[in-house]
Amino acid sequence: SLHDALPISTFNNLIGYALHELGHAWYTDNKPWDRARAEHGAFVGALINGLEDPRIERKVIESGCAPNSRALFENLLNSVLAKDGYVKPDDKQNIPFLLAVEGRRLNGYSISHVSIVDDSPWAKHLHWALKKARVASDTSTIAKIAIELFRRIREQEEQGKGEGQQE
Repeated sequence: SLHDALPISTFNNLIGYALHELGHAWYTDNKPWDRARAEHGAFVGALINGLEDPRIERKVIESGCAPNSRALFENLLNSVLAKDGYVKPDDKQNIPFLLAVEGRRLNGYSISHVSIVDDSPWAKHLHWALKKARVASDTSTIAKIAIELFRRIREQEEQGKGEGQQE
């Protein structure tokens, strides 16, 4: 339709960003997040963000505070993907973004890019984390999932290096 051809307004995206940040203010507990980042490093901090973003957006949607929040979040995500593109499934540094996108897909958002989880070398670990995060009720649980995901990815890489040395 003609409406779909129009660019999503900057205004709606700013409202979406504001609602997202309010979601963190309302539903994110920074203490376990900060502790996990301090103990396990910046990548774990980023993994927490990738898993926490869909959780807090789901909480905002379920709260009913902003009846159009789901549409705003969905449009915002799709406009970010339209501008910057999606990540490569084997790009380790961008796993947090992949989780942020795929967690939102599990929230029911209609996303312009197909899922790339199955193409990732860490697919089984990502599926595990996304499934766990989908039912996590707080940031502390998200932090535990992120730490375990980090451990599983690292373990897989260490096994891979071991196999490489045997050849």
